[in-house]
Amino acid sequence: NGQAFANTLASFVTTMKNSGVPLFAVSAQNEPDAKVTYESCTYTGASMASFIGTYMGPALANSGVKIVAPETQNWCGFPAFETAILGDTKASSYTSIIATHDYGCVVKAYPEIQQAGKEFWQTEVYDQGTGDSDGMGSALRVVKKIHDALTIANVNAWHYWWVYSTGQGGLWNTGTNPATVTKRLWIMANYSRFVRPGYQRVSTTGSTPSGVLLTAFKSPNDGTVVVVAAN
Repeated sequence: NGQAFANTLASFVTTMKNSGVPLFAVSAQNEPDAKVTYESCTYTGASMASFIGTYMGPALANSGVKIVAPETQNWCGFPAFETAILGDTKASSYTSIIATHDYGCVVKAYPEIQQAGKEFWQTEVYDQGTGDSDGMGSALRVVKKIHDALTIANVNAWHYWWVYSTGQGGLWNTGTNPATVTKRLWIMANYSRFVRPGYQRVSTTGSTPSGVLLTAFKSPNDGTVVVVAAN
């Protein structure tokens, strides 16, 4: 019942706002392409575009809250959903943020997202690698994901999944006493502390040394330049 579900989402937005927690965006569905054993909901690209264009978009149209979609589980399933949403006039008009998760597959550029005036977000990932779970090995795997999302996919935002975890994966490992601050947290901080909202990624000149990941950013307001290098 698309209309009832859309009404429920709109009601949730209102409830949160009245409770002093205004939401920035609401996702149409978490990982619509994932086959899981817990409560979830699967969509095709066409059915998600239809839900957004027919029900969710109109229900949230006057809420001031953005719609984010499709939030596929990885780069494999993303193209079919992205194409379906941008190719549907109504769904595209209601969707402000095109997003995916980064649990595998090949990172690519999707210039049509920017051309359509949408933001492109990576909204969920954690380090699934083995070995050195809280140290530099894990941190370097994460920084490669950040770098590829920024420089290949040209995302506007990058999000990590767990802040606190009782085992491998979180930014803090709460399974130790005291909780362990992981190297993942610090490597993310090299971006998030200095590359602030509104900054724009800019090109660099010259050759980057072997084994170094390099990105540069500039504030459009005061001209501040930030360079992040991962060795």
